[in-house]
Amino acid sequence: METNNLKKYLIITLAVIVGLLVANSVIFTPLWNAWTSRQEKIKKLTEEIQTEKKLAGQRGRDIKERWANIQSNALPSDLSQAQSTVVKAVDRWAQISGVTTESVSPQVRTDPDESNRDVMITTVECRVDATGTMNSLLSFLYAIGREKMGTKLDNVEIGMKDAATQQMTIGLTISALVLGVPPPPSTSAPAPATAND
Repeated sequence: METNNLKKYLIITLAVIVGLLVANSVIFTPLWNAWTSRQEKIKKLTEEIQTEKKLAGQRGRDIKERWANIQSNALPSDLSQAQSTVVKAVDRWAQISGVTTESVSPQVRTDPDESNRDVMITTVECRVDATGTMNSLLSFLYAIGREKMGTKLDNVEIGMKDAATQQMTIGLTISALVLGVPPPPSTSAPAPATAND
C-alpha cells in the first residue's frame, strides 16, 4: 500500500511541477514580459513628455522674444511719424547701397486681420522707384533685408534702363508694421430718438 501511496504522491508532485512549468511558460512569463514592456513604454513616454515640455517652454520663450523684438522695432503709432521713419530708412538704404531714388511714396493702410476680422492691422506701404547698377540694387535689397524694423517686400520689379551704362531700375513696395494705433471710430450711427422718449 505504501508503494501505491508513494506512486500517487510522485504522480501528484510530478503533475504539480508540470503544471507550474506550464503556468510559468503560458501565464507568468507573458505577464512578466508585458509588464516589463509597459514599464519601458511608460518610461519612454515620460521622457518624451519631459522633452516636449522643454521644447514648448523654449518655443514660448522664442515667440515672446520675437514679439518683443517686433514691438521694439515697429513703427511709432503716430502715423505721420511712421511715414517719416520709413522715408528716412529708404534714404539710408539708398545712401548705403549707392542707388538713386526717383520716387518714394508712403501711404498708411489699415486692413482687417485674416485670422480675426475684429482686429485691424495698420501698415505703412511705401512705393520706391530707384536706379543703379546691378551691384547697387543688390546692396539696396540687402540693406532692406538687414533692417531691424519689421519690413516686408512686395511687388519687386527689376528692369534694364540703359545697357551702355549698365543702369537698371527697380520698383518695389515696402510694408512696415505700425503698432499701437487706436482703432478707427465706429461707423454705426446712434439710433434716432423717437417721439415717445
